[in-house]
Amino acid sequence: MLPDQALPIYNLLEKLLKETHKSINDCYKNENLYKHQLAKIYCQQAQICTPNGSTKLSKNSIGLYENAANLGSEEANIKLGKIEFKSGNYVKALEYFKNLCKRSF
Repeated sequence: MLPDQALPIYNLLEKLLKETHKSINDCYKNENLYKHQLAKIYCQQAQICTPNGSTKLSKNSIGLYENAANLGSEEANIKLGKIEFKSGNYVKALEYFKNLCKRSF
């Protein structure tokens, strides 16, 4: 194959690679958006499960906050960190607070 004949093929390959890269980036952004929205929903459900004016969270609320924290929610990590700190579980509290630095979205 002559170099002049290969040029259109290379141009087509370049175009396909760019489109594939853009598609992968779009999927990554959509996945992060989905995780962020799901974490928000978990936090909202946890607030609903907490009796009005109560400072103590139910096991159900804590479970929902843990789900949100696993998705990278700042609100959930702060809430769980405060709970563990007040309970005297300083190592666990520190883990939740460290997760704030590893934000995924």
